[in-house]
Amino acid sequence: MIWLTWRQHRIEILIMGLILLAIAAVLLATGLHIEAEARNITICLSRHTDCLAEQAALDNYINQLTGNASFLVLGAALPVLAGIFIGAPVIARELEQGTHHMIWTQGISWQRWLLIRLGFLFCVVLCSFGILFGLLTWWSILAAGAAKGNWSIDFSTHFDGWGVVLIAYALFALLLGIFAGTVLRRTVPAMAVTLIIFVLVRVLIVNFGRPYFFPPMTMTTPANSGLQIPAGAWIFNIALVDRQGHPLPDDALQACENLLSSVPPTNAEQAQYDHCITEHGFQYKATYQPADRFWPLQGIESSIYLFLTFILFALTFWWIKYRIIGNTVRFSLED
Repeated sequence: MIWLTWRQHRIEILIMGLILLAIAAVLLATGLHIEAEARNITICLSRHTDCLAEQAALDNYINQLTGNASFLVLGAALPVLAGIFIGAPVIARELEQGTHHMIWTQGISWQRWLLIRLGFLFCVVLCSFGILFGLLTWWSILAAGAAKGNWSIDFSTHFDGWGVVLIAYALFALLLGIFAGTVLRRTVPAMAVTLIIFVLVRVLIVNFGRPYFFPPMTMTTPANSGLQIPAGAWIFNIALVDRQGHPLPDDALQACENLLSSVPPTNAEQAQYDHCITEHGFQYKATYQPADRFWPLQGIESSIYLFLTFILFALTFWWIKYRIIGNTVRFSLED
């Protein structure tokens, strides 16, 4: 059964393997380059010479790599591709071609057939994305060390593609594709439904779940002081409010800003401006999740997707037993 599963899905698995190898090659090449440059900067510093230009060039190189669309697309594209091209055809192809009747009458039960097939593909996807997560973790540790505090994994660009939640996305997409194919019994419609539902679930959790897994933190400071939000925080909103916390229009500060006629403002103008801010109680209020909640939020979101994966696994078994096999037996008795 494992060999048969491999034979039927070897093209999709090999393509996924080639994509993984390409990503691994890029990560290894750039990671080793970053490590070598960081070592050269360390040697430079040991000689008591000015290495600011070299450090700035390395920081810029790291930021350019991580800001590249190819890095940002990892969390959005790879998991759903596994669901579309590996998960959707698993059962839909058999039902579409009618070959499941022959398979389930060749001395192997449908439960064993399904467990072996799903288990094999589950392990393939789990190992592939586990390796990818390991490579990304290794690369990010090198980059963070080389950048000396000028780069780190944060919420804005790295949550979906660089954390352990990437593995949970892939497993959820795989089982979603399998269940869609089981229900629809057609490969192409199952692929389309997998894409639509995966995107919908992602959007719902990102916008209505993730921000509230932990109560967001708030920070309020006078409008003339500036917000000191911790580095790497996930900022939801920054609004101008009054003393009571009521939102104000964007142009509410205009009356105070008109007092600053010089550039830079004189001491007298600055004093008038500060008095105006204090008199009206203008404040900036920020709502955010601090950077130290990155991994706890990763754990919570991963648990949600793994729970959904288990539900889809159970629904697939139920659907085959009662809606496919059950209907087949009923129609045979009626004949």
